[in-house]
Amino acid sequence: MDKIYLKDIEIFANHGVFQEEKTLGQKFILSLELSLDIKDAATTCDLTKSVHYGELCHQVIQVFQEESLDLIESVVNKVANFILDNYSMVNGVKVLLKKPWAPIGRHLDYAAVEINKKRHVAYIAIGSNIGNKEENLNNAIKKINETEEYLLR
Repeated sequence: MDKIYLKDIEIFANHGVFQEEKTLGQKFILSLELSLDIKDAATTCDLTKSVHYGELCHQVIQVFQEESLDLIESVVNKVANFILDNYSMVNGVKVLLKKPWAPIGRHLDYAAVEINKKRHVAYIAIGSNIGNKEENLNNAIKKINETEEYLLR
């Protein structure tokens, strides 16, 4: 699988458990690793067949800053979900978030959290051997579609 990297994006935001972190804010350093197939983009030189990493960077910063969260675990999960929900060509994403000014009362380079998420393919088999088989199968497909619509809300 091919990769696109955005490394060490500096973002100022107001995440943290302590009120001072929420009020004063602090610097965070975010890195993204996207897994996708870039063959079509590479051979055609067509950006629509890849991820415009400049736009992605600005969108991720907006998502990152739109609300104050207590845990950086929640922040990386939110960023990973945003990428997978909005970039269908991305098959997997690794998000690394560093917090260089973590208020722990000791010197450290940074505290960090990393999350890896990827798409999974699932197959559903349906069958019928009782009653009106065609009607049963059509009803099953209808229920699957209704469930999908519900889950996508």
